[in-house]
This record gives sequence, structure tokens and C-alpha cells, in this order.
Amino acid sequence: MDFADIFYKTLIEGDSWLTIGKGLWVTVEITLLSLILGTLVAAVICALRLNKNRFVSTFASGYIAVLRGSPVLLLLMIMYYVVFARSSLSAPLIAVAAYTFNFSAHAAEVMRSALTATDKMQTEAARTLGFSKWQAFYLITLPQAVKIAKPVYQSTIVNLLQWTSVVG
Repeated sequence: MDFADIFYKTLIEGDSWLTIGKGLWVTVEITLLSLILGTLVAAVICALRLNKNRFVSTFASGYIAVLRGSPVLLLLMIMYYVVFARSSLSAPLIAVAAYTFNFSAHAAEVMRSALTATDKMQTEAARTLGFSKWQAFYLITLPQAVKIAKPVYQSTIVNLLQWTSVVG
């Protein structure tokens, strides 16, 4: 029996390709939903982390430290067997919640580091020229921070995609 025969009998004749296709679709769903929701949560956590209120900043730092330092499998197990044990949510939705929290911690730290890496003098110059605080942020700081964060953020997305293999 050659490779072509084994390939045909295993994937085509046995309809295994359907199972693989469904698994790939679940991976894409989990990744995209976690990416979108995680980015939104990360923006909030990043804002909390940069807040001048010590309690708020410490809470965000703790959130980031705990979720970045915890294995994804542990987080999935806690979410599935403890937090959502008695709920009727499907396993992929619980995985989305777990990956959203994990991804948000990583992305929040990427966002924070990118924002703190931008030159504050440019923001001060924009404020001196009459820009509002929000205009200076959106027109001066944010484009620079996006450029700084892009490579690491893309790497975090790839990690998220790879971590979805643990869901099975």
C-alpha cells in the first residue's frame, strides 16, 4: 500500500476530512472571537494600568501578572470545570472566554509598553499648538504606538492561534 492509497482511505473514504474541516473552523472561530474581544478588554486594562489611581493601576497590574503567568491549560480548566461548570455554555464559548482573558493580558502589556515608548514631548508640543488632550492622543501618540506595537501584537496573535490546540 503506497502513500496515496493510505491518504485516500484515511481522509477521503473515511470522511475524516470533514472532522478536520470542522476542527479548523472551530479554531478560526475561537481565534477571531478571542482576538476581537481580547483586544477590546486589553484596551480597557491598558487604560486602567496607566491610570494615576494607585488602586486601579495595581488591580490592572495584578490582572496582567496573574493571567500572563498562568498556563493556558490551567485557565481553560478553571473556566470549564469551575467558573462555567453548571452553565449551558458550549465548550468553544468557554474557550473563547478563557482565551479572551489570556490574550487581553498579553495585549494590554503590549499596548502599555508601546504607549510609554512614544515621545511625550510631541504630545506636549501638540497641546501647546492648541490640540485637545484627545486630539493629541489620536493624532500624535496613537499612530506612533501602533507602529511600535505592531510586530509584538502580531506575534501575540500567532501565539493565540497556536494556543487553541489546547482546547481539544
